[in-house]
Amino acid sequence: GDELASNPGGELQPGEWRQVTSDSFSLAGGRGCTVRLNANVDLGNTDPTSPQAVLRVRRSVDGGAFEEVGVSLGTSGWTDLRHSLHADGAADVRVQLVVETGADVPPGHDGVRVAAMDVRCIDEAVRDTYHADSGTSMAAPHVTGAAALLLAHRPDLTVAELRAALLSTAVPLPGLAGLVVTGGRVDVAAALAAVTPAPGPTPDPPGPSPAPSPGPSSPASPVPLPASPADPSAAGEPPPASGDGAPASGPAVEPLRASVRLAGQRLRRARGVVARVSVEQRSALRVRGKLRWRGGSARLRTARRASLRPDRVVKLRLRASRRALRRARHAERSGRTVVAVLRIRLVPADASIAPRTIVRRVRVA
Repeated sequence: GDELASNPGGELQPGEWRQVTSDSFSLAGGRGCTVRLNANVDLGNTDPTSPQAVLRVRRSVDGGAFEEVGVSLGTSGWTDLRHSLHADGAADVRVQLVVETGADVPPGHDGVRVAAMDVRCIDEAVRDTYHADSGTSMAAPHVTGAAALLLAHRPDLTVAELRAALLSTAVPLPGLAGLVVTGGRVDVAAALAAVTPAPGPTPDPPGPSPAPSPGPSSPASPVPLPASPADPSAAGEPPPASGDGAPASGPAVEPLRASVRLAGQRLRRARGVVARVSVEQRSALRVRGKLRWRGGSARLRTARRASLRPDRVVKLRLRASRRALRRARHAERSGRTVVAVLRIRLVPADASIAPRTIVRRVRVA
């Protein structure tokens, strides 16, 4: 417990050699043993090619000569110095500390003061064997690795889909019943199969072409087909043109317009997201939404209107649960951007006009 000073009388003096040697100790059975010094080092010059003051750490094995295992220079204040002893398994080991100064040692330096010294080796339990252990600390890396594999295969998976794939495919084990949610262990192969889309049907290979039957010796004359009144091109008339002069490929579809306004500061007060939508044709309306942020997401409740007139703007509120709002606020406080993603599905009352889906993404926090 006593401190060791290289020069108790004051500053370093030129041409000094001070040393202290420990009692003998055994490292039998030890591996990777190191000596640790808690020391205040104030030696001045840091040039290793011409040091004027150095701290040398040396060790002796089985009564042999001392060999240097470490050197410290300069001024570092109180610090921990660690040096490998290279004496694993030795029964008789001694450590020696030496402070050596040259003829031109700079003035104003206090040398070395050692407050503690100990020797540490690698834990015996983990040297040459593996050992079994259990608990959440051991389970977490396995489940995390399984989740990483699934996301590498399907980067579009949501957190809820990823969690469902891992939990629903777990293998039940009697020893885990009542201890974990599923009562089983993770099955990576089954989870991967659960998120892999099924392949589509393979088309049948084409059969052999029938051999052509021999025709008459004289070529047959082509028979003209009557033109259909519904097909103007067959009667030699050009197809009707659209407004820009291009041929029309089908019935004209009037554009549908949607407008979404979101205010991040109102997300908590409104308990969700407000969307304002207008259309040019009478339509049925359905709006689905989700809050997204880095590392998570939360669904909003779907909003619907059975019939929306073209002369008005409808205001729809997609509400969020308390848990979703709490998670979004936590993401915002941790510096992550929260984005609302809305999918607006419009189905016109006129069956000749195709339905349309519009996606809007707006930052809300």
